[in-house]
Amino acid sequence: MTLGCSMSDEPQDHAVECPLCHAPAVRGTLYGTDHMGSLQWFPGPPSWKDNLASVMYAGRLVGKMRGGAGAYIEGIRCKSCKRLILDEGS
Repeated sequence: MTLGCSMSDEPQDHAVECPLCHAPAVRGTLYGTDHMGSLQWFPGPPSWKDNLASVMYAGRLVGKMRGGAGAYIEGIRCKSCKRLILDEGS
């Protein structure tokens, strides 16, 4: 069983252009777990130290929290270069 949707299932009204490669992209939402600190930013490549530090909320909290939706951050995902561009907007 597969949860979520494939890139071909995404609604056309969410279509935008990738600011990096200018290919078609789609607006969407990246979800974390149901607690506020689940989305944290650490500079640099992944490491066990940052993973451990995230348990102590040592990273920069990113995203928002909404009842029923949990922790999330909105952005776009490029269909071509597969990059996520996250929007921390206000």
